[in-house]
Amino acid sequence: MYAPEAINCWVDNMLLNFTDSTFVNREGVETRVNDFGGTGGVDTIDKNGYYPYFKAMADGIEDIPGYQRGFNLRLLLTISVTLQTHHTGKSTWLTSKVLIEDTYRITGKRKINLIAHSMGNLYLLQFFKTVSSSWKKQYIKRYIAISGVFGGSVKSIRALVSGEIESIPRVFVDPDEVRSFQRTFQSIYWLLPKKQLWGKHEEIVFTPERNYTVYDFGKLLEDAGFPIGKDILKTLEGTTDIKDPGVDVYCIHGSNIETASQ
Repeated sequence: MYAPEAINCWVDNMLLNFTDSTFVNREGVETRVNDFGGTGGVDTIDKNGYYPYFKAMADGIEDIPGYQRGFNLRLLLTISVTLQTHHTGKSTWLTSKVLIEDTYRITGKRKINLIAHSMGNLYLLQFFKTVSSSWKKQYIKRYIAISGVFGGSVKSIRALVSGEIESIPRVFVDPDEVRSFQRTFQSIYWLLPKKQLWGKHEEIVFTPERNYTVYDFGKLLEDAGFPIGKDILKTLEGTTDIKDPGVDVYCIHGSNIETASQ
């Protein structure tokens, strides 16, 4: 994905245009959810299968008698980092609701187990706000949260300020190139550390000139040379609160895993 000879083209395709509080793909670029209703969109990250994602889990579930891909083992949503505007969100919520109801129907009115990973948990929290208590009681058996970033992730700060290239050596990829499109993804801002978990005077970003708290993200982006980031932050209003989803929740998380530190 980040091969040197392809990075410039890939970045240009992934960049979003942000105007009038709306995110749109570049001209000629279309984003689609792969294998909606199946599992192909989460089995692997790439179409060639070089980067497995949920394949091992889906294989394990399908080994349980009675489970079958595309029937009662289905992809509700691949969270596309390019599709996080309020307009698209409402459309996706409706599509997800219909798929849940359809799965309930074709499986003989069996309640649904929902599994979400990482940022998918933020999506589900917002989705649950769009349906009634009676709907959740009828259709949802339980919600399983795997590595839910409910409090945000400091990695999102690094992505917006310096570019996030994970473990890829800098000799192969320039973080600044990656940063240019990461800054246009609303979902990166969605992952910023939440104010509910950090003190008003608790500094989490340190620079020679000044330090920043979770209340200073707008100023941080401005000082980092991306003032439009303050306008993108405003588009998140009403979508970052953490409330009881109204269903049984099971949280799964790792342990003894190194995280970002100062």
